[in-house]
Amino acid sequence: MSISEPTIQPTNGSDSATAMTNGAASGAATPGIYDRRESEVRSYCRSWPTEFVSATGSTQTDTAGRTYIDFFAGAGALSYGHNHPVIKEALIEFLAGDGVMHSLDTHTTTKRTFLETFERLVLEPRGLDYKVMFPGPTGTNAVESALKLARKATGRDSIISFTNAFHGMTLGSLAITGNAVKRSGAGVPLTNTVAMPFDSYVTDDSVDTIAFLDQYLTDGGSGVGLPAACILETVQAEGGINPASVRWIQRLAELCRERDVLMVVDNTFATPVVQRPLALGADLVVHSTTKFLDGQGRTIGGAILGDRLMINELTHFARQTGPTLSPFNSWLLSQSLETLSLRMERHVSNAQAVVEFLDAHDQVERVNYAGLAGSPVSAAGSTSAL
Repeated sequence: MSISEPTIQPTNGSDSATAMTNGAASGAATPGIYDRRESEVRSYCRSWPTEFVSATGSTQTDTAGRTYIDFFAGAGALSYGHNHPVIKEALIEFLAGDGVMHSLDTHTTTKRTFLETFERLVLEPRGLDYKVMFPGPTGTNAVESALKLARKATGRDSIISFTNAFHGMTLGSLAITGNAVKRSGAGVPLTNTVAMPFDSYVTDDSVDTIAFLDQYLTDGGSGVGLPAACILETVQAEGGINPASVRWIQRLAELCRERDVLMVVDNTFATPVVQRPLALGADLVVHSTTKFLDGQGRTIGGAILGDRLMINELTHFARQTGPTLSPFNSWLLSQSLETLSLRMERHVSNAQAVVEFLDAHDQVERVNYAGLAGSPVSAAGSTSAL
């Protein structure tokens, strides 16, 4: 793959293609129905004041016929691009064959297919003997379930999270999210959590954030008691992409183990292909299955991985409250897992090319990337798959 200075090229027969990022897009005027009837609780449409009508591959087209290159990609959910023909064909086949769309937690052939695929492609190659719980309807439910399990297992109520984290929009997940605007939407106090500085939160790296956390937990005058769990993301995506170094994750795991605190890792953006937190010392790993695990933004669900004893603790909770993956979503994920490693390898190779271009650019001050020699988040000597 070669990288050159970015240019705008015509696509899909339109006069030009416009890059679609978090900046404002100028396209077709949006109809007044949105102002009259849609809630003010909205975000992305404020940055992109246009109305989209179709999407194919890496582009979206608005009602004025203007085509946009979609760099946003569903907040990382569309690694196949929009409406991949093979995926469309499989979906149509499933629906035409009257596949089971919803069954609560009963057994179905689609759920069996997913678990068999997951076992064959993820667990067996790594010699892992884990059970899987599928909370629903979203990744935030996986986070909520992990927090409940940590509190039940330890008998403690507080959770330590990290600056600039984002874990979801339900109350428990908002409480461990850093973004002030999102937190303000809760409408009630967000309690039983303490935020600590993430890896390299102090930009000049003058503060060892693990030693900082250790001191807080050691000092009886810090006001921070022993928590039920620490929760972190391997890759943060709020305010830019911010990966945690492998050594930082390992040191946090050692600290948690010394103090009998559970370590919960949100591995949504890294996936098991790029990073394996359980091998780094995590007790529980959560995923939003909507993003890279599915790759097309089709599924609604979350996943929790851990050892059998841990996951068995959630069985009663799941049966009583119903957070289990539907057969249809199970079938979708079983299809996606077949290509997960191929997709992630391509993502990484593309990212490497972009990173090398940026690293050599005289207008770029610093690039943080695990595959870049000399990066503070270098994966050298780690258990990363890359």
